[in-house]
Amino acid sequence: MEKKKFSVPLVLLCLTIAIIIVMGIIIFRFYSDNKRVNEDLAKLQNQVSELEKENTNAYTENALENSNENMADNQTDAENEITLEQAKKVAEDYLSLDAALGCDCLLEELTSKKVLEYNPEEDNVISDEEVITKVKFSDYKSAMLNYVSEKEFERSFRSNRIEFRENEEGFLVKQQGGGGSVEHNIKEITKNDDGSYHVISEATLVDANDTKENREYDFTFILLNGKYVVDSCVEKEE
Repeated sequence: MEKKKFSVPLVLLCLTIAIIIVMGIIIFRFYSDNKRVNEDLAKLQNQVSELEKENTNAYTENALENSNENMADNQTDAENEITLEQAKKVAEDYLSLDAALGCDCLLEELTSKKVLEYNPEEDNVISDEEVITKVKFSDYKSAMLNYVSEKEFERSFRSNRIEFRENEEGFLVKQQGGGGSVEHNIKEITKNDDGSYHVISEATLVDANDTKENREYDFTFILLNGKYVVDSCVEKEE
């Protein structure tokens, strides 16, 4: 039998068809992969957009919250700022107590203000200088904290000019003595740039024929237990 012979054109045709099929498969796969990639890119872009949106919303909410907090803080600061009228009253109380301390009648002054109970007839004089009172030191301190801060109490009303201390039984021990009586009349009060308050007081020296002189002070105030008290007082030198 004779062997069948394939013509060249038939072989080329078959090769061409095969190439076309292969190219079609490649193109289809490329298209499918490209479509899948585009879909993945679109999903990723959507996720990025959502994250950006959430981040923007979170930033906006945080900025708004911070703004509200700042507004509240500023409002609180404004509400808590002492007025000139209040500052004058607190400074007047302080100067009256300071003057009473200078003439050894501070406990009497606190008693007159109804923040302490003190009877000098109950004092136990143990020397020419020291007296043991029947006032608990803690009561004395509590009375003073109606007018001054802890810091100012320690600085000016415990060991300044006349020493006040606590004995082993908890009673107030003070030194005897003191200078002349002074009465204050605040003539002017202004707020300094640093937030302190400048006070000009007319001081009347009762034991010196009522001689009058101007004295100047710088005060700072704080809120303590819901009321303004003196946190510091510095007398200005002439």
